Amino acid sequence: MGDLEVGFTVAFVATMLVALAGNTLLIYIVWKKPETRTLSSFMFVNMAVADLLTTLLQMPVTISYLWEAPFIPGLAGKITCKCFYYLTFTSITA
Repeated sequence: MGDLEVGFTVAFVATMLVALAGNTLLIYIVWKKPETRTLSSFMFVNMAVADLLTTLLQMPVTISYLWEAPFIPGLAGKITCKCFYYLTFTSITA
């Protein structure tokens, strides 16, 4: 186990937990409070559901890719590969 893989795994898990908590809370609030059910809040719920699907279905797969061998050998390849996957999928979630 390398320190780089562990660091990015921790970053992904933290991002997943924040995304899961925030999006679930938004959906719960709109579901339980009738006064928040406006057209714009349904648009936010739609985005929250899409974020939840990404968080639950895509990010665990990406974490498994972090532990595979990089395409570019050496430390530069490891850093580039891990940063690419982390930035790609966290930007999708954001």
